[in-house]
Amino acid sequence: MIDTATGTSISWFPFLTAFAGFLLSSAKEWLSDRRTHRRELAKEASILQREREARETARQSGLYERRITFQRQTLLELQDVVVKYVRAVAEMHSHRSLQNESSHSWDVPNISAELSDRLYFARAQSRTLAVRVSDDSTRSIQKDLSETAGRVILAKTKEAAETASLNLLQVHDKLNNRIGEILRKLDDDAEA
Repeated sequence: MIDTATGTSISWFPFLTAFAGFLLSSAKEWLSDRRTHRRELAKEASILQREREARETARQSGLYERRITFQRQTLLELQDVVVKYVRAVAEMHSHRSLQNESSHSWDVPNISAELSDRLYFARAQSRTLAVRVSDDSTRSIQKDLSETAGRVILAKTKEAAETASLNLLQVHDKLNNRIGEILRKLDDDAEA
């Protein structure tokens, strides 16, 4: 193109190509920045998701550990209380046998308030602890132990009391073995 006033030619072509190059370069840079921004957002979202999952896993692990600790503690306490309960029942049975030996009858014995309290509290504690145990079998065996102890205490004859007493020892062994199995399983699970 020629400028009529000055008589020189004006070339717009280099200006237009430079401007077009600038626009294309700007568009390319904008697209590149946008892709980088999207990748960064996706990366941040992925990191946040992993952190959430890690927190949830840690929370679940903590709950699981507390449950195992609670069950272990409850089972150990139950074992101790059941020993006290069985001992108190045996002591009451022995006292009753001695008391009724001379009379050749099987009357309800006169027992001390201290022994009566020990029987009551050991029975109540064993029931309280048993309901906290998650294992159905343990709860069932403890219930059987409590009922068998009641048969020892309320027996109408010496023979019935002796039979119930032997059954009580068997049920106690069964309960003790079951608690041992569960404790070993809890320990194995905690190690895994």
